[in-house]
Amino acid sequence: EALEAANAVPSSADVNDGMDIQAEITLLDDVYLDEDVYDISLGDNPFPLYLDLNGHTMSIPHANSFVISGNTDFQIFDSQYDGAPGSIVCTTNEVTDGALISVDGASLSASDVTIDGANAVGIRNSSGFIDIYNCNVTGYDGIINSGTLDIYDGSVTGTRRAVSTVDDPDNPSSSSYFSGCTISGGDYGVYAPG
Repeated sequence: EALEAANAVPSSADVNDGMDIQAEITLLDDVYLDEDVYDISLGDNPFPLYLDLNGHTMSIPHANSFVISGNTDFQIFDSQYDGAPGSIVCTTNEVTDGALISVDGASLSASDVTIDGANAVGIRNSSGFIDIYNCNVTGYDGIINSGTLDIYDGSVTGTRRAVSTVDDPDNPSSSSYFSGCTISGGDYGVYAPG
């Protein structure tokens, strides 16, 4: 139900020019989402969409659940951060290359939260822009990146690999930047084939 509220927000195409539009969803309790896919795309003239975990946990049973695409500017944060951050958790028991959060050409910013892919990939970035501030990202692979990825503080942990960079012929300018964060992987911390 928490994400259904985003569908009720008018798109910027439906609003007169010059209006400053943004939408914020704040969790008031722990949430279990049981749909297979939540496609978050705000069209050609996006406005910022904020998800405040507010110290709570959003649990999702499937990989490939959050797909953020288009010109979307999606920001996840925790206004109640006090050392026990709010979290988005994939509860699948199946080891998979699917991702809890997939970013495809969009913008994702996360701060002071936990993104736990468990047996899935935590975040997959396909030609998007991701900024992560003081987060804990975990998964079978923590992050797979073929876009632009900047991580400041926090940690990225993967059972297999913490961060994998993937060559993308459609995005030759893909990059990864790390500052003050802990990177830890079972096989590799940072895996950059090629």
